[in-house]
Amino acid sequence: MRKVLSLVLVFVLVAAMCGCSPEKAIEGTWKSRNTVLGVVTETTYVFRADGTGERSGLLTTAFTYTITEDALELTTSVMGLEHKESYAYRFEGKKLTLTGGNEPIVLEKVD
Repeated sequence: MRKVLSLVLVFVLVAAMCGCSPEKAIEGTWKSRNTVLGVVTETTYVFRADGTGERSGLLTTAFTYTITEDALELTTSVMGLEHKESYAYRFEGKKLTLTGGNEPIVLEKVD
């Protein structure tokens, strides 16, 4: 019984130490699908380790991002004008939900 308890304790400690920080968890490619008036659109977000990324759908837009324990902030620049978007976020397995705009954005990790 003690061996089993010790093994479980070791597993829990290792799992706790290996938990991904938000900075690591967000890295990679994420996709969202929306249906508006019967038309399905797909948007892809790529988050790189250096704090840059891009959002592509109908248009491709480069962005920089910062992520803290509380918020994800995306900054885009078009013709010298900066636009910042701030979202609360929640990771659930391979899903990332961003809230703060009109409707939540649900992204699924693809890599």
